[in-house]
Amino acid sequence: MITKSSSPLSPAVTIRLSDIEVDYTSIMGADLVLEENKHDLLIIKMAGVPSRLILEYLNAPVYFVLDSGPGRQQIFVGYVSNISPVNQSTLGFVNKSPFQQVELYCVGASYYMKGTKSERWYPPTLSNIVSTMSKRYGFSADYPRDSYVPNGLVQTAESDWEFLVKTVNKYSHRVSVHG
Repeated sequence: MITKSSSPLSPAVTIRLSDIEVDYTSIMGADLVLEENKHDLLIIKMAGVPSRLILEYLNAPVYFVLDSGPGRQQIFVGYVSNISPVNQSTLGFVNKSPFQQVELYCVGASYYMKGTKSERWYPPTLSNIVSTMSKRYGFSADYPRDSYVPNGLVQTAESDWEFLVKTVNKYSHRVSVHG
């Protein structure tokens, strides 16, 4: 779905939900939440989604672009992790569906770094940690190179995401994962 209003100031929006049937005209809006040290979140609000399709959206790949012009583009790539359908029997059917509104909660790719594990990092440099995790999850990474080598770092019963954020914050940096 690609939309742009007649105003020259409005951004172009692209939304794609892969491998499932979607009536893109039923999309009422999307909220993109990007915060440092947190997983990216996209909430897609739809009207009148057929009952038979509600569960098919779960785990569907999502591609979202908010394009405000050259150099001002936000890209979200992730998956639908939760679905919140709303039915009010007094409001009747919308697009032949008893669900007047459905919200799709989509998490960015960094969400899959959530599994708990324990690991000893050697050498325990920021470069080693970021490059290892980038390869592990198929990300590209841009980070400052630092020559400081701490005595040792141990990841104990915490997710890769929690460990990465904690370690990067110790170096006075922040984490953001986009696209």
